[in-house]
Amino acid sequence: MNKLTVSTLIKIVCRDDKKLFEKASIRFKDILNKNVLRISENINLCQNGVYFKFKTEPEKITVVPMLAVSDKDISGVPTLVVPDSRAAWVDVCSYILKSDKTRSVAVTGSIGKTTVKDIVYSVLNVAGNAIRNQGSLNGERGLCAAVSGAGKRIDYFSCEMGLNSPSNHFEIMSKAIEPEVCIITNIGSCHIENFTDKAHILECKLKCAEHMSEEDGLLLLNADDELLMNADYRHKVKTFAVESRKADYYCKDVKSSNSSIDFIAVCPDRELQIHLNVPGKHNIYGALAAIAVADKFGIGDEQIIKGLAAFRTSGIRQNVYTVHDNITVINDCYGASPEANTVAFNLLDSMEYDRTKQRKIALLGHISRMGRLSEQVHRELGKKLAGYGFDIVVTYGGKSHIFTDEVKAAGGTAYHFYDTAEFVAFVKSILRPNDIVLCKGVHKSYDFDRYVDQIFNKDYVPETSVYFGTHSNVNSLHVNSPAMALINSSSRELICGKNIHEKRNVASLISLVSAIAALENMSEDEVVTVSANVSRYTTGCRKYGLKTGEKYLLKDLIFTALKYGAADAIYAIALYYSNDLNKFMHIVNKVLYKAGTANTSCVGPYGKMNASCYSTAYDMALIAAYAMQNEKFVKIMLQDAITLTELTQHVQKLVVRPTKLNAQQENDDHLLYSPDIITLKEGANALSKQCIAAVKQNDSEGYNIAVVLGTEENEFTMLSYNEIKCLLDYKPSEI
Repeated sequence: MNKLTVSTLIKIVCRDDKKLFEKASIRFKDILNKNVLRISENINLCQNGVYFKFKTEPEKITVVPMLAVSDKDISGVPTLVVPDSRAAWVDVCSYILKSDKTRSVAVTGSIGKTTVKDIVYSVLNVAGNAIRNQGSLNGERGLCAAVSGAGKRIDYFSCEMGLNSPSNHFEIMSKAIEPEVCIITNIGSCHIENFTDKAHILECKLKCAEHMSEEDGLLLLNADDELLMNADYRHKVKTFAVESRKADYYCKDVKSSNSSIDFIAVCPDRELQIHLNVPGKHNIYGALAAIAVADKFGIGDEQIIKGLAAFRTSGIRQNVYTVHDNITVINDCYGASPEANTVAFNLLDSMEYDRTKQRKIALLGHISRMGRLSEQVHRELGKKLAGYGFDIVVTYGGKSHIFTDEVKAAGGTAYHFYDTAEFVAFVKSILRPNDIVLCKGVHKSYDFDRYVDQIFNKDYVPETSVYFGTHSNVNSLHVNSPAMALINSSSRELICGKNIHEKRNVASLISLVSAIAALENMSEDEVVTVSANVSRYTTGCRKYGLKTGEKYLLKDLIFTALKYGAADAIYAIALYYSNDLNKFMHIVNKVLYKAGTANTSCVGPYGKMNASCYSTAYDMALIAAYAMQNEKFVKIMLQDAITLTELTQHVQKLVVRPTKLNAQQENDDHLLYSPDIITLKEGANALSKQCIAAVKQNDSEGYNIAVVLGTEENEFTMLSYNEIKCLLDYKPSEI
């Protein structure tokens, strides 16, 4: 990085705002001529440098930087306030690249872009000072971190660009780096839930070349990708391929081993003998692309060959290594997609092994972000997987059970698990010396790499749970949530349960008891007046926004309390019954007694985040079973929405609270839509995590009731909803 003064930096980030520049120049006049020694988004690493706020600054600042650039003033830190600190950092990095006359390569595609970016970097770094964005930081943040952290003149930049939605940062990044070469590895199904189709994905990815010169720029495309070959482009195009011999750069005489691959790269004007110290034919794509980049930049053959030989994989991307008992591990757990999984299957299939002494085992997880295509993707890939004939397939989570189903249907050996501890324990129990094991799952959503570490750690002993109930041995009823119960509402039979008597905070599920207590002691059409004390009890809770003196029907407030999760609705009911909450809690405790609970403590009608408010999975199931005997309650809960009418002013509002199970969504990754499941109550807080109680009518009279408590939820797995659906979809008659 060339010398950058504070004065120059301020001029860049102020853009064309002369007033802001003049004001900043006066305020920071004492440091204007100082050189910027470092730039970072970590404020505690910028003692003599400049901090750019990319997200939110840390609560504790241990080191004060020379200057901070932020969209708001940071207390105790000399701060230059700009409209957009992220854009300001990008502008500074663009200035650095232009000052260094950096030659940049943009790399994108649905799969393999990180590997290709790293292979290109490996070659460029032999020819000069090269940088790359680290790992999969393939947005503006990764670009800025790579440029700011270089600490040297930057000759080359291998820049990966990731895309997860049509409104993306490609144009911003393209403008910042002004690439001379843009590589598109392929167009697949990754993030397709956010796009119309693959053609739409290609259209958006081509924005990586938005600021590439039409005269001098080069678009490098994978000739084995049919979609890429059938599109029109405004830039000069060259191609690379492993299968096609019509590409500008292709391969021949490929020789593979379990640790390397050798081939002849056929270039437009010569042939090169290439050695890669990584296995897998798919890595040839990256090598050919890197050769094409080197040719564009005038890098010699000796440096190309040296750079390619220096490339290594690491971490959780196609990393092949050996662990105890000479077990070979293919750790490819960063992401998953139909195309990426196929590449991984091919890699395992290509590994040489002695059938009499070794086995090929595939450990596979759910493929996330497939949206409406999720079921189809898993089914088609499962059929393909079955054709490889691997010795054992073990799957965990989501729709990966379809892989197991397809392998079994084809006569193969396969097992599926929903409980991570059972998954880890089972795999550890079946491993033998010399096995070759593919681990292909998703890092961000299913934490698959953590389970891989546990599996191959000889000292790790998973703590498996004990399941109870008449069907406790049914694998599909074993869940990852810390506590669960599945019971029949009529017979109270425990079908399956996990940690059923473990006392846990259950968030606002306690309001179920309050609703029943109100219905048993008041008329469903009784008019409830909202007390002034409601706001006193609902600070920090989810509220609907009821106001003092408003009047509502009891049944409508119960719907709002349970379906919408409104604390003010349940407190309005309780305080209407009596201004003394203890009197309402007296009838609540009567309900608990009649429901047969033994380990439930209510300190309020809604639920509190403290140690005195608790229940168990079994008790919550008993409460739900008791509630479903009340016809008025069932009638209220069967509604999808109500018109909540304030009876004084006759103001009407639609109240609808569709859950993941009852709302049909185009991008529903797990196809959770289950209109026959009635969600009685769901709630979450920092102590309870996600908690859900839901019911579904069974084949005989009555309902099956499922409760999950303490679920660690995220946007990708939607684990609590998946587990509730799995439990309630189970039919005991299927045994």
